[in-house]
Amino acid sequence: MTKKILKGVFCLSLTILPHHDQKGISLKAKQTLVLDPAFNEDYKTTDILLFTHLSADLLTLLADKKRTNRVFLPQMLHKQLQKLQRTQVIEPLYWNNIKCFVYGYPISIGDFFVTAYLSDDGLNGAISLLLEYHGKKIGYTGHFITQGLHKKRIKKWKKELQSSQLDLLLLDSANLQQAARFTTNAKKFKRFLQNLTPEELPAVKLSYLAPEMIVDYHNNALKNGRTLLLDQTYATLAKQLFPFDDFTVATTENLALAVAHPDKFILQAGIAENNTTIYNKDEVLSLKQFTGDQTTSELKEFVHVIKPQKCVFFGLNDLDFAQKITTSLTVEE
Repeated sequence: MTKKILKGVFCLSLTILPHHDQKGISLKAKQTLVLDPAFNEDYKTTDILLFTHLSADLLTLLADKKRTNRVFLPQMLHKQLQKLQRTQVIEPLYWNNIKCFVYGYPISIGDFFVTAYLSDDGLNGAISLLLEYHGKKIGYTGHFITQGLHKKRIKKWKKELQSSQLDLLLLDSANLQQAARFTTNAKKFKRFLQNLTPEELPAVKLSYLAPEMIVDYHNNALKNGRTLLLDQTYATLAKQLFPFDDFTVATTENLALAVAHPDKFILQAGIAENNTTIYNKDEVLSLKQFTGDQTTSELKEFVHVIKPQKCVFFGLNDLDFAQKITTSLTVEE
């Protein structure tokens, strides 16, 4: 296997691992850290698994009774998964050897000091990481979006990575969008409502895996003079995660009102037999990560602001301003 030596950097091996149709990253020192691994990854039982976002692989791994690896999760995501399990909308998970990152403070993991910063990938609880190894600093962005609900989180960790003077930035090229222009969901939803006829009753597909979207549609409904009606399970889950918001449970009475006054309500898709016009009928909300919303130029500017000594990327999309890891990459003093 070809190895590349980068002069003036530190002794650390970064290895690309098969990760379904994408690529994953392992940081191999005396002990290996595997960043966002796939469940069927061929990692050792002594490897430490670091997850920065919600994924199908994470849920499958946590449901495995035989797992012995230490696993680190974002604290917010850990809390969400426990509440999902409590409301019985997901299969039982096993919390042995589970640790949580502390936001904004370094913790010792293997041979590294790791600091987690709150981020936003369109789902709840995503983080970015600063990994320190013998005085050298590595930034890992994972998945993130810049036009989501938490723009301030992105600005904050971008500033933190910039001030850290990174030796290396690991960038996931999945953050590159294919559309020429990004439109926020709020704007799309507002246009959808404006184009409805007075007789059309709107509905939205929701997922317990993306509870922040429930709040997003709830708030957008209020802004447009409507009430979002939820089934009991979703309303209970949303209230547990967002206790300061008031959610409306669908009843026989308010569903009848929605039919009589469709311009005043939005339904959760599937809770009524009435004909509805579904906003996101072609959208399948699953555990797959939302694609990033950056253009090539925006992502390039993002790297320019952070100013790492070196930037390497992995993933399916090509970036012309960074080096792609295709084999193991060894960096030494």
